Amino acid sequence: ILFISLNFYVILHFISDFGKTSVAAYGVSTRIVQVMLLPSIGLNTAALSLTGFNFGANNHERVNQTWRTCFNYSLLLTTSGGILLFCFPEFLLRLFTDSEAIIEVGPTLLRVEAVLLTAYTTIFLGTSVIQGHKQPMFGMILSIYRLIVAPVIFFWVFTEILGYGLNSIWVGIFLTTASGALITWFYLNRTLKELFFSLRETSYNLILSSHLLPSSDELDDLMTIINLPLPDLRELTTLIKRIAFNTDSDLSKQDLNELAMASSGLTEIKVK
Repeated sequence: ILFISLNFYVILHFISDFGKTSVAAYGVSTRIVQVMLLPSIGLNTAALSLTGFNFGANNHERVNQTWRTCFNYSLLLTTSGGILLFCFPEFLLRLFTDSEAIIEVGPTLLRVEAVLLTAYTTIFLGTSVIQGHKQPMFGMILSIYRLIVAPVIFFWVFTEILGYGLNSIWVGIFLTTASGALITWFYLNRTLKELFFSLRETSYNLILSSHLLPSSDELDDLMTIINLPLPDLRELTTLIKRIAFNTDSDLSKQDLNELAMASSGLTEIKVK
């Protein structure tokens, strides 16, 4: 939230040089774009949760599936919204204002934002997946670059040094967002590859305790069988005492000895 507020301050600082109409056009256009991005925000929350769960369970395939599924749905939603923004910017602006001056300035920004909707999705969704990999610092560093450092550099060079007009602000927004999306894309792919190789190098063992020996020949080469001795008379006596205590049973010493003798040759599970 802090970086977003600072980003608005930076953009409005440079746009204000071009008059109140430009500031108003930017404000209205931004609200329209935010409405288009609302469905993707819900997918970002889902991606963060699902990635965290499956990363904790070392389920790399589900992590990849989460990223691919959420990105495909986001791509579908943002493509639909982008077509609407690009083809009908004046109509959308008239829903919020009757000012012809704003309607004249706003369409250029809306068309730029229409192209950037997929980039926004890549940034938001990619950052959520990376955070699910226990890397929260990436999102903060990217936000500092995309919302503060890059806009200040691009806007200052375009407006102050090169002396370009209002459209250079829209170009600066395009460059900062597109570069942020590329950084997120490459970093996320590298993170997923590193996770894949690290999990391949990790071995897992499954321990089964049973009084029955599996009879499948297919498992012989995959199993190491350890035969444990049956409980002796002393261990059986201790076990029966514990069972009698838990069940509030009153056993005499003779009963205890007879039960222990009768249980000889049984496993602990069968005695219980």
